Amino acid sequence: MSKTRHKEDGNAELAWYRKAIEASGDVVYDWDLATDRMRWSGVAEKLFGAGPDGVPGSGDTFQRQINPEDLPQRTKTLADHFAGIIRYDCEYRVRGENGEFQWVHVLMKQGRHKNEAAGPGTGKRIEEENRCRG
Repeated sequence: MSKTRHKEDGNAELAWYRKAIEASGDVVYDWDLATDRMRWSGVAEKLFGAGPDGVPGSGDTFQRQINPEDLPQRTKTLADHFAGIIRYDCEYRVRGENGEFQWVHVLMKQGRHKNEAAGPGTGKRIEEENRCRG
């Protein structure tokens, strides 16, 4: 297969995944702990703000959008995940595009390398009545 054909196939597959993610209403992200950089795909603009500039570009910026009442549980869940105790699976409120807090359910996979705690994950807006209460 030529490099051009391989690139075309890869671009088509990437476009297919993006469409599927958008149709699901999920956001997909990758968090690089070394740089604190976060990359987003899917409906992130809808979830976090009106337009691409409203999407948090760092973990620090993202943390400021989380409801302060939910930070202790998120911090503990992150610490347990980073220690290798649990898979990251957390629900908390994040400031949405209308400025009000909304519930999200966020999952994160272990990093690409054994020593990386953060990596790719997904997030989805959930309704209050659909929350898992632990």
